[in-house]
Amino acid sequence: LVLVYLLFSLITTVIQEYIASFFNRRGKLMEEALVSLLDGGRRGSLWGRLKSFFLPGYRMNYREGSLAKDIFNHGSIWGLMRDDRLPSYLPVDLFASALMDVFRTRARDKVLSVEGISEAVKLTVHSGTTRQALEAMISRSGGDIRKLQNDIESWYSHAMDRVTGWYAREVRVLLFIIGLLIAGVFNVDTFHLANRLISDSGLRSRTVVAAQAVGNDTLKKDAPDLMKDVAALGLPIGWPADQLYPLKYKNDGHTEIGNNGQPIREIELKYSALIPMLAGWLVTAIALSFGATFWFDLLQNLLRVRGAGTKPSKNAEIKKADSSTKDISRESSENVENGNLVGLAAYGSQNDFEKSRLTRFDIRDLQRALKIPDLQVSGILDEVTRARIQAIQRQTGRTPDGLLTPDLAKHILTSVSP
Repeated sequence: LVLVYLLFSLITTVIQEYIASFFNRRGKLMEEALVSLLDGGRRGSLWGRLKSFFLPGYRMNYREGSLAKDIFNHGSIWGLMRDDRLPSYLPVDLFASALMDVFRTRARDKVLSVEGISEAVKLTVHSGTTRQALEAMISRSGGDIRKLQNDIESWYSHAMDRVTGWYAREVRVLLFIIGLLIAGVFNVDTFHLANRLISDSGLRSRTVVAAQAVGNDTLKKDAPDLMKDVAALGLPIGWPADQLYPLKYKNDGHTEIGNNGQPIREIELKYSALIPMLAGWLVTAIALSFGATFWFDLLQNLLRVRGAGTKPSKNAEIKKADSSTKDISRESSENVENGNLVGLAAYGSQNDFEKSRLTRFDIRDLQRALKIPDLQVSGILDEVTRARIQAIQRQTGRTPDGLLTPDLAKHILTSVSP
């Protein structure tokens, strides 16, 4: 489940970042913070904030003599703006020097001095809280312009910390909304996923192997590549929904296949599954709101815990299987259970024969020949199947990489099967 949350969190994060960039959210929040810091008062009304969010070119109404307006119109700050878009960040030293220069201009001094700034603050700053803060800094400076600038920089840094909190809360809400939409569009039902992972050991094994392959490069993937990773797992995600239109099964436990090669589903809609499905979407959306970094760190920690324990002895690791199918099954099961798959190809890797010659139905025949239980016969070369292929390769003196070749596939179908 953590792996699923990670992959979909990356997708929601990509969408959230696009929205934040399109609507210039960082710049607008910084503008709100500077208006509050320099001109006094609180953040704008809820209606004003909604307009600020949904209107890309929206700007706040500045009061007469606004310090924030003069800051944004200052030459050193104006140069950071592009196409009238507010900059996402103002360096502390640039803000402090621009603010002092605004006061120098208001005092009509040619030389920057603490005395001139003090006079400008008394005459031109209308906000009582802002004037009080600036006068306190001027008093502490003792006439040292450098000390005054350091105090202004510290004052600004604390204000930007507050903006970071605003942005984090906004991102959390936006991720939840996007996550709920994605959960509905792709039918990512946490409860249904959990039930399938509990009952289907083959699906569970594939997902664990995929989780072990996650690295820092996963965080850099584009949304289409992430969706391919999700599809490769074969999880019960998407439409038609397994919850609302269950698959039909034959007496032998296999799904019924139609003439088009696709599984046949029940025709009648299961209305009783609607409420659990919606609850599953809600849980998924809450999980996605935590962000990709949270799930990536948690996944790495879980894998470290899972990999802890006594290391298998080398003799057990290289022990050859007996010639019987029963021993092959036992050895491959132990290898999967203990994570003892030395030399096994990484999950998802295929050679030319597997890519171009084998269909899903061919793989199912091979899995049945390998005596894999019916519930795990998926038509996918998962970890369990690879482990059993590897056991046969060891038995027959081949390289135990878990990859199929034409002669090995023939050997499995003719020799391993009774």
